[in-house]
Amino acid sequence: MLTGPPAVTLAGTRNGTHIDLSWSAPGATTYKLTVSRDGGLARMLQGATIETRASYNLELGHTYSFRASSPDSFGLMRNSVPFVVSLPQSSAKLTLRASPKRGRSRLLVRVWASLAPGDASVPRGSRTVRLEAFDGSRWRAFGRAARTNTTGLADWSVRLRRGSYEIRARFAGALDVVAATSDGVSLRVR
Repeated sequence: MLTGPPAVTLAGTRNGTHIDLSWSAPGATTYKLTVSRDGGLARMLQGATIETRASYNLELGHTYSFRASSPDSFGLMRNSVPFVVSLPQSSAKLTLRASPKRGRSRLLVRVWASLAPGDASVPRGSRTVRLEAFDGSRWRAFGRAARTNTTGLADWSVRLRRGSYEIRARFAGALDVVAATSDGVSLRVR
């Protein structure tokens, strides 16, 4: 019974968007490392190297397939099983609403934001949403950040002085959900 040469082994660990790879093969003197993104053509990351480790930062929203290879004593390439890393991101929609409550010299306004990932399997809860106010030239932080509940709602009670306000909600994004910003809401306190 004939068996082929021992395969190249490829392993990796991921921390967020960072990946650490290591590879080896019995008797190997050189290696090459390739990657394919989203099923596209493989591109060379390292060619004819003696290195057996590498680190890369990956982009969200893509799937990567790494492969290590090494020539055997006859010049035939031995290939690893592909090491696949998927960093999918769901789209997201963020809506903001406001309604007056009551107050004396200042108006107490209840503001709530609703975060809805496009993929129903992505959790809505425990996401940080921030309020921002437009000051005439740029958007600035407005009040404290809030965490969404399990249904994706974050809410604030804000006291406003007399004047006009333009506020919005902003979700900075996460590994599984893209960033989202609500439309602005205009408020006027008389």
